[in-house]
Amino acid sequence: FRFAASRLVPLIGWQVVAAVLISLGLIALVVPGIYLAVILVPLLLGVVGLERGGVKRCFELARGQFLALFGRCCTVFVIALAYSELTQVITGGIFGRDSTGWGVQLMSSALELPLEIAGMAFLVITYAETRGRQRNTSTGDLARALESVGS
Repeated sequence: FRFAASRLVPLIGWQVVAAVLISLGLIALVVPGIYLAVILVPLLLGVVGLERGGVKRCFELARGQFLALFGRCCTVFVIALAYSELTQVITGGIFGRDSTGWGVQLMSSALELPLEIAGMAFLVITYAETRGRQRNTSTGDLARALESVGS
């Protein structure tokens, strides 16, 4: 618990910075916002949580891997969008299309839970693979890094 608590405030802070950068990029032009989102969204959790780094470290990890990150993010986005639509169809079929209330919210949340778990897996795997490509890091190296940080 102490491991997670010690990284919560920096993670929230860096996520706010990332959200502001992505928003400014989308306002200025769409392309810079997409570029920042592709770099920061999948890597920030691992960089802050394991390495205690920041936005600069995300760019270092992503160097030379933008297209791979972009493809992975697009794939996950399409899958998440389709899954969310499916849960809305299921919830609408059970409760009625325009229904609201706690039952609808409970069912919708329960159906979205696997998507949230898959999203966390996406973040962890993307960080691990990106870091592994940059430094020739193996799964064992990452496991040892987690063990040393957690203790």
